[in-house]
Amino acid sequence: MFSSPSGRHTFRKPERLASKLAFDQLMKSGRRITDTSVSIVWKSMPLPTSAPVQVAFSVPKRQFSRAVDRNRIKRLMREVYRKNKNIVYPLLAEKRKQYAILFVYTSKTLPAYTEIAEKITTILNRLAEIIQQTPE
Repeated sequence: MFSSPSGRHTFRKPERLASKLAFDQLMKSGRRITDTSVSIVWKSMPLPTSAPVQVAFSVPKRQFSRAVDRNRIKRLMREVYRKNKNIVYPLLAEKRKQYAILFVYTSKTLPAYTEIAEKITTILNRLAEIIQQTPE
């Protein structure tokens, strides 16, 4: 299984959800976890990589018409995920499962780094609890 070296927080290409087929399947039958300004859609599925998780980030154009704002929010979400992905990685490596996850920013205001960090870590902890409770 894919694992990053201990102490290194990386976000490499095999960890990005790029397959249109996997993305469509995720949107069609994925489960949701929602917090006040960030929600995730996730699904356990076989992925074409050795990484236990493939992730995508989305910010609706309807809320933020300027691409600069959307890109900044996605960059913040990627950074927080990169630093906190170790919450779910060991669980998935242990269970030998692969997940596809889509992070969606749902608020209408530009966030601060601390706000995004709090929301994403909360959601990742909730996902980790769900992963632990699912039978193998």
